[in-house]
Amino acid sequence: MSKYPYSLRNFTALAERESRRGKDISHVVPSTKRTVAALRELREAYKLEIKDLTLDSPERLAARERYQEKRLDLRKSLDSVLEESLQNALNHFQSALSNRSFEWGLENGVLLGERQTYRISSSLDVVFPGREAATILREASGTHMVGRNSIVRALKHSLMKRYAHAVYRLDIRSFFDSIPHKKLLNRIAEVRSLDRITGELVERLLHEYQLLKGEPIGIPQGVGVSSPLAELYLSDFDRAIRSFPGVLFYARYVDDIIVVLEGEEACNQVASKIDLLLSELDLEVNKSDDKFAKIVADSNGDYLEDESVEYLGYKFIRSNGRLVIGLTDRRSKRRKNRLNTAFEHWLSKNPTRKTANSGDEGILVDRVRFLAGNTSLKNSKDNVAVGIYFSNSSLDSDAQELKDLDELLSNLIKTNRSRMSPLLLKRLRAVSFVRSFRERTFIRFRQKRLEQVVQCWKAEQS
Repeated sequence: MSKYPYSLRNFTALAERESRRGKDISHVVPSTKRTVAALRELREAYKLEIKDLTLDSPERLAARERYQEKRLDLRKSLDSVLEESLQNALNHFQSALSNRSFEWGLENGVLLGERQTYRISSSLDVVFPGREAATILREASGTHMVGRNSIVRALKHSLMKRYAHAVYRLDIRSFFDSIPHKKLLNRIAEVRSLDRITGELVERLLHEYQLLKGEPIGIPQGVGVSSPLAELYLSDFDRAIRSFPGVLFYARYVDDIIVVLEGEEACNQVASKIDLLLSELDLEVNKSDDKFAKIVADSNGDYLEDESVEYLGYKFIRSNGRLVIGLTDRRSKRRKNRLNTAFEHWLSKNPTRKTANSGDEGILVDRVRFLAGNTSLKNSKDNVAVGIYFSNSSLDSDAQELKDLDELLSNLIKTNRSRMSPLLLKRLRAVSFVRSFRERTFIRFRQKRLEQVVQCWKAEQS
């Protein structure tokens, strides 16, 4: 990224980053849609042309040469269209800045449960400045956003040792909704590396949010720049707790905090320090039962029989000098519910053993395989892999939750086998959550099929 912010070079770098992550650039820059489609069609035509040709045949080599030549021409065309679109966006953005007329176009987005999300204008002269502002703010916070799996692996390493310690787990109450605009802007003003334009964009975003909410508190969830703003606001807090005497391990994932300490006294001291620092930020600890815990281990590192540390979907239990890692009841129940829902949808089609009903049989098998296996989300950042292993990689390979899922699947098959064809029975019995976790079984779906597979679980996300 260029040291000169909000330039054509930086906008182009952001677009190229999206493309490298496998994201369809035409979703971000609509003017490239025709060229992107032509590239896709060219690729499919080439694959079809060489399908029956041997690897080193002259015909295949000639086809590849023609394909590469046409692809190069289309790539040049794509680069030209992209540069023109981004230059126009930059011109509009700079004009709006100079006229002090820039607007994010902030408005209410979808409701996720009881949580209101927000969205900004899809115009390029808003989207790309927003993405660059997010990048600049992340760099300014001086901290690296650590992923959920990395945090859990580090916590696992900290809890594996057989030593006396204490664990303090807490949640910041209504984190995004509670950040005061005045203190956030003061924090931004303290960061000397932040440029003037980024500061102005943040001020404008907070102003538009205040108009929607009616008070100068909170940042809009769902907007790309909001997470870096929240991280920047808490960056000094993180450093203070991480370096506090007696702290052995500290992690924060958004608003969810966990601290491993030398013992109960250190735990009480850091709890008081956290309360004090959060109050200075106009934030507070959420002390509800499922978000708050203090656990003290004995000299062997073990917890009381009914105690466990729950964090980011995992349950950590120490007993007889050994660390056992499972899933929280909520996380385990969710996958069981999805398995039950998959069968309920299949049963709603009134299947019988004599009536093939192959379409619905196929979707049931794919749904069970999806739940028990792993796949990549092509429209996500970096084509991230998800599934029974990749979403729960710190789970013990012999975890009871995996065995429970296999038992549930077996019971569902037994209960409904009178409605199943022999082929369906065979395919379902071949699925195992335990084996798929251990072997990291990978399932590949076309995007359209993947959308069909997950459709039956959409209701739980609303």
